[in-house]
Amino acid sequence: MTPLRTKAKLIEVLSPHLQRVLILDSSPGSVRILRDGMRQFTTGKIHCVRTSEQAFELARDFNPQLFLIDLGSTPDENLQLVRSIRRSYLACRHAPILVCTSRATAEAIYASRDAGVHEFIVRPFKPVDLANRLSTVTLKSRDWVEGMRYVGPDRRRFNSGSFSGTKKRLDDGGLSDESKLQQSLKIVELAIALKDHDPSQAVRAMRVQSENLLDLGITFNDPRLVKEAQTFLRYVTCMTEYDLAKTEDLLDVSYPLLTRIVDQRDSTIEFDTDFGSDELVRLKQWKSHIPSTAPKPIPLW
Repeated sequence: MTPLRTKAKLIEVLSPHLQRVLILDSSPGSVRILRDGMRQFTTGKIHCVRTSEQAFELARDFNPQLFLIDLGSTPDENLQLVRSIRRSYLACRHAPILVCTSRATAEAIYASRDAGVHEFIVRPFKPVDLANRLSTVTLKSRDWVEGMRYVGPDRRRFNSGSFSGTKKRLDDGGLSDESKLQQSLKIVELAIALKDHDPSQAVRAMRVQSENLLDLGITFNDPRLVKEAQTFLRYVTCMTEYDLAKTEDLLDVSYPLLTRIVDQRDSTIEFDTDFGSDELVRLKQWKSHIPSTAPKPIPLW
């Protein structure tokens, strides 16, 4: 196959995933380069904006299939946009986000990854570099993590050349089912602990994890896990942020699941462990919880 036909085939494959592209770049010269680069791979609509506020507002109606964000002179602000998109209720909150910068410091790479970015590309880049990144974010699916401190594509699968460590490449085997179980349980545990800090995300995180736990119960052929997950799913599906305040009720329905948590940390699990003393108390509050169905202790006189 000739290079021309190879590129034509690539465009044919990528184009359906790039019909709506949103570019955020504050520099007119830089945005032209990004737009011209994208024009090599799609004839779809490309909207360019200069501020993160404009990008978020446009995303509501435009519903981009891809975000291309230049970190520019305001990297913190633009990465906050990424976090805002991931934690929003926009239809495009799961859309691939490709970040580019001319300063590929380790700090910028890890900050982008931890904000919820899919990929990272360094200026100046060649068309083949852009093609590789576009192929990765559009054609190679990644697990989605719906947690409290992180929302976005699985960070272990981040494909930057500057990222080192296990589970780097996209073709690595993913988490084992047991590790997925522990990850879901720990996200539920954290959601309960931090529910007052971010009620909306806590509700969403628990709903997603309840579905994951039910699927895992079926995978494990574990009737008890299926029943516990179904009970939890029914509760959190109907739960509002007001119901979230009913800590005792929430602990009642989640307690049977949380007792499955293995305390020994698995380094492959996407879970933050940096807690203050108050947070740590809230995180482990379920351990001292007495479910309403359990016999009540007899008071000592």
